[in-house]
Amino acid sequence: MRRFQEQLQAAQENGEWYPGQRQRDARIETTLEKARALDGPNGTNPTRRDPLVLDLNNNDIQTTNAATNGLHFDHDSNGFAEATGWLNPDDAFLAFDRNGNGTIDTGLELFGDQTLLRSGAKASSGLQALSEWDSNHDGQIGAADTRFADLRAWTDANQDGISQADELHTLTDAGIASISLAGTATNAPADANGNTLTRTGSFIRSDGSTGLAGEIAFRRDTALSIPVTNYTVTDTIAAQPDLSGYGNLLDLHQALAKEDAVLIAAGGTAGTLREWTGCKP
Repeated sequence: MRRFQEQLQAAQENGEWYPGQRQRDARIETTLEKARALDGPNGTNPTRRDPLVLDLNNNDIQTTNAATNGLHFDHDSNGFAEATGWLNPDDAFLAFDRNGNGTIDTGLELFGDQTLLRSGAKASSGLQALSEWDSNHDGQIGAADTRFADLRAWTDANQDGISQADELHTLTDAGIASISLAGTATNAPADANGNTLTRTGSFIRSDGSTGLAGEIAFRRDTALSIPVTNYTVTDTIAAQPDLSGYGNLLDLHQALAKEDAVLIAAGGTAGTLREWTGCKP
């Protein structure tokens, strides 16, 4: 413990908040630079998520840019809402409130490659996920299907990535009579906002006209994330040094609070700091 205190004092005298800060910051910046390089025109984009969406206003599916919309959503249900491309408010995500809490929390409650099938496996596409709702096996989801009334069209009117009650509409209220389970893969390039229409399908409106359904692979920046849960930081934890989290890593104070640390022993804090900074005893 004495050695760590000496390291901490020496670091602070050297303009660092904790031992190894400069080395850790350099490693983080290098990692981010590599990630951004992979996202360039000659690299491979990070894994995208492709929920099923509906063109409600009949002007094609419009999206927003992950780099500028200020919006975060937990597509992969890992406890971190990442910066993501998104739908314009005039179009809708197809959704189902699986946990019954009144909101659409994660990609598990959309219909896409993060949806869990009855088998426990993840769906390969939104249309595959939706096919399990076809109780009468007629190739479409409509009023004749048992749980049609449980589906929702989520129009994110205020563009915050959080569903409000007045943004979740029954399909009937949204003017949707049925959704076809047939789809066609596309080779479309990414749109101007970096999001890609990977598959197209269709739905029938209440007036009998046909609308565009599609699966959109949204561009994401997983380094720019916000924890879904905010843990209460006690005065004891707040008195300890804090480190910023990146990606799927919590801030140090939040990580300690998550472990329900009522009293943080000095040795415990030192061990945590060594793990974070790479400072060896």
